[in-house]
Amino acid sequence: MRSGSSNEYDSDIGRITGIQTNEAPVKYLISYLDRNGETADKIIAVTTQEAEDAYANICDVLKEYGNEKGIALSEPVSVPFRGNTVETIRDVIKKISVEDTVYIDTTGSFRNSSYLLMTVVRVLEFSNIKFAKAVYSNYETKKIEDVTDLYRMFDLINAINSFTSFGNSKELQSFFKPDENDLINKTLEVMNQFSDEITLCRTSKLESLLKKLNSCLEELSEAESLKDNNELLFTSLSETIRKKFGLQNNEIDYPDIIKWCLDNRLIQQAVTVYAEKMPEYFYKKGYYKETADMLEELERRQEKSKFDRYYDLFYGLFVQHNGLPDEINILGSIVKSVDTKGLIGKNIGKTSEESIYTALADCRDFSTFIRRF
Repeated sequence: MRSGSSNEYDSDIGRITGIQTNEAPVKYLISYLDRNGETADKIIAVTTQEAEDAYANICDVLKEYGNEKGIALSEPVSVPFRGNTVETIRDVIKKISVEDTVYIDTTGSFRNSSYLLMTVVRVLEFSNIKFAKAVYSNYETKKIEDVTDLYRMFDLINAINSFTSFGNSKELQSFFKPDENDLINKTLEVMNQFSDEITLCRTSKLESLLKKLNSCLEELSEAESLKDNNELLFTSLSETIRKKFGLQNNEIDYPDIIKWCLDNRLIQQAVTVYAEKMPEYFYKKGYYKETADMLEELERRQEKSKFDRYYDLFYGLFVQHNGLPDEINILGSIVKSVDTKGLIGKNIGKTSEESIYTALADCRDFSTFIRRF
């Protein structure tokens, strides 16, 4: 016979009883799966030496519960915790297969157990093992609390980091799927287009995409009527996203994108944006002007050119009369390599790459540019 008073916990599938703190949430997960036509094929219990009696008890409790509810359950599998967290994580993962879906009870145990379980979830998801639900029994409120969203927040943070580090919006799109919030859907769509543009080293739509991205992120940072915590977290991090791109004057511009590419070692993307879009940026800043003769020649060039007006004006006409500053001369060989091979040539070694990195990283400093022109 087990000693102690039984506690009742409210849940979304009815009341669940338990004496020890971990009984009710495990029973809940078993019944939750059963109601959805699924079965808990394997129950894994991380146990310490001090918890051997508790482990024996939960085995008895679950056997009795399975018989009572007519649910076939296998005996829980013990994974001993001997003080080494990494070894414990490894032992847990060994007992889980790629086709499994994982449900977690986070109630009780030692103080660092929640971090251990959180790490397990991260490693499982990295291995493409699906994490579905996490719960615990709240003794104060007598409720089975669902904390799945708390774990999911780490997915969101990782997805945002993936976008700000590599321009990859796939994880964000997968996280929100089609969201009920139109602003989030619109922002994700712009992020997807930006991701494609950067990944494929295209710049034709970059100007309009930057305008849309700036607008969406600014609007997102001021949004108020939000559905859930994930949307709230996304909006609260929208300003961080902008800062990660190094924005100046409250909006992301070409120099920000170039510097961001360099910081994340996207050298080819940085060179492409620099070579193709900075002529436009320099022109609109007033750092060079065309003459009437240049305009006539420009019109003739544009009839056959695959580049925009600023590119042809700057590289095809203006620099022929004024010469290139050192910063652009440094880029010569690598730009040619990108144009002809689609990748950085073998002739560009580490020393040259660092020189290019330095030159590009200083592209905000126009004093040299103005002086030489």
